[in-house]
Amino acid sequence: MWLRMDNARIVAGTLVLAIALCLAAGAQLAAQEGSAERPASENAAIELTPLEAARMALERNLDLQAQEEAIAEARAQLQQAFSMGRLTASLQGSVMRMGPVTSMTLPPQMGGGSIEMGADHDERATLSLTQPLYTGKRAEHTIGVARQGVDMAASGYDVASHKLALAAQETAYGVLRAQQLAGVAEARVKAVTEHVKVAQAMQKEGLVAEFDVVQAQTELAGAQGDLIAARTAIEQVTAALRNIVNLPQTSQLTVRDGPSLPEPEGTLSELIETAWEQRPEVRVAEAAVRLAQANVRLAAVDLKPMVGLTGQYTRNNATGISGSYSWQIGIIVKQPLLDGGVKSAKVRAAQAKLHAAELRLASAKEQVALEVHQHFLSVDEATKKIETAGQGVTEARERQRMAQLRYREGLTPSIEVIDADTALAAAQARLANAQYDRALAVARLRSATGTVDAEEVEPE
Repeated sequence: MWLRMDNARIVAGTLVLAIALCLAAGAQLAAQEGSAERPASENAAIELTPLEAARMALERNLDLQAQEEAIAEARAQLQQAFSMGRLTASLQGSVMRMGPVTSMTLPPQMGGGSIEMGADHDERATLSLTQPLYTGKRAEHTIGVARQGVDMAASGYDVASHKLALAAQETAYGVLRAQQLAGVAEARVKAVTEHVKVAQAMQKEGLVAEFDVVQAQTELAGAQGDLIAARTAIEQVTAALRNIVNLPQTSQLTVRDGPSLPEPEGTLSELIETAWEQRPEVRVAEAAVRLAQANVRLAAVDLKPMVGLTGQYTRNNATGISGSYSWQIGIIVKQPLLDGGVKSAKVRAAQAKLHAAELRLASAKEQVALEVHQHFLSVDEATKKIETAGQGVTEARERQRMAQLRYREGLTPSIEVIDADTALAAAQARLANAQYDRALAVARLRSATGTVDAEEVEPE
C-alpha cells in the first residue's frame, strides 16, 4: 500500500509539474502580447512544431514591432545630430497696422499741400542664415552618441527576439510534455479498466472477494481523475501558447514534435566564449559602454569655444518717404568662462556613468557564463535520466505483466496489480519528463550561447 501511495504521488506530482513548467514560460510574455494579424478564420486549424511556434511569435509579436519603432526613433535622432554642423536658415515675416499717421504741410513755395510722415501699416521680412565653423567637436561627439543610441535600440530588438523565441519553444515543448503525460494517464486508465474487468470476472466465479472489485473500481476513479487533470493541462498550456504566438483563444491550435535540435558542440569554456560573442545581452551592455564613452567626450567639449558664421537680410515696406532694407554678416564666437563648475560636474557624472556601464558589462558576461554552465549541466543530467528512466519503464512493464499473471492464477492480491499499474505509469511519466527536460535543456543551452532557433526577422 505504501508503494501504491508513493507512486500515485509521483504521477500526480508529474502532472502538476508539467502544468507549472509550461505555464511559467507562457506567463513571462503574457503581458507583452497583443492582437496583431489574425487568421482569416478564428476556427482555422493551425499545427506547429516548437521551431514553427518560435518563428510565428517573431513574426506577429507586437513588442517586437514596438522595438522596431524604437530603432526608427533612434535613427531619427541620429539625423538630428547630423544637422548640428550644417547650414540653417529661417524666415520671419510680420504685418502690422499702425496709427495715428503724422503728416506735414508744405509751404506755398514748395507747392503747398501735405505729405504723410509715416505709414498706417508695416510689412517686414527677415532672412537669417547660420553656418557653424567650429564646434569644438560637439557635432562629431553628438553624432557618436546618436550612433550608439541606434546600436542600443537594435541590440534591444535582438534581446526581445531572443527571449521571445525561447519562450515560444518552451511553451510548445510544454504542450508536448502535457500531451505525453496525458497519454501515460490514458494508458493507466486502460490498464486499470482491464484489471476491473478481470476482478469482476473472478469475483463472479468466487475466486476473489468483492473487496477486490471495489478496490479496483476506486483505483479506476482515481486514474480517470488524473486523466482529466492531464487533459486540462494540455488545454491550459495550449492557451498560453496561443497567447505567445498571438492567436485568438478560440482558434484550433495543436503542437507536433519536430526535428530534435542538435546539442551545441564544444567544451564549456568554448561555449561561454561563443555566448559572449553572440548573446544580444552582452552586445547591449557593450553598446551601453560605448554610449557612456561618447557622453564623456561630449561633456568634455562643453569647455571648448564655438565659432559660427551668421548673416541676416531684412526688407521693410515703403514708409511715408521711402522703402528700406538692411543686411548684416559676421562671425560669432562663444567661449565659456565661468559656469560655477557645472560643466566639470557634468564630466565627472559622465565618467561615473561610464564606470557603472563597464561594471554592468562585466556582470552581464558573468550572468551569461552562469546560464551556459547551468544549461550545460542540465543537458548532461537529462541525458543520464533518460537512460535510467528507460530502464525503469522496462522493469515496471515486466512487473505489471508478472503481477497480472499471478493475479489471474490467484497467487497474489489485487493490490499488487494496482501497485504495478501505478508504478508503470510513474515510470512512464518519469521517462516523458526526462525526454522533454533534455529537449528543453538543449534549446536553453543553444539560446544561452546566442542561437535563435527560428527564421530571423530583421527590423526594416
